[in-house]
Amino acid sequence: MKNQYDPKNYWEMSKPFDTKEEAQEAIDKFLADVETSRKEYKIQDVHLIVYVSAIDGEVMSDAHYGDSMRSIPMLETDLMFLKRKLEEGEK
Repeated sequence: MKNQYDPKNYWEMSKPFDTKEEAQEAIDKFLADVETSRKEYKIQDVHLIVYVSAIDGEVMSDAHYGDSMRSIPMLETDLMFLKRKLEEGEK
């Protein structure tokens, strides 16, 4: 699946939360939804890195669902793919 970039949608989602606590709460709810969807669609392993901004700072989080031993190899593979895309001029 190709990365989807929708500038208007990104702009709307870039509006900061009022506080870091509200941002963290949104992340926690999002990750709960991911876990539910993972089970529903029988996705073996998922690794996410999440970033949101708040007026009083920023919040970044990561989560791995599945076999934690796959976390680093998955990230290494994704980094390789991202570097290749940048070299080829893709967005």
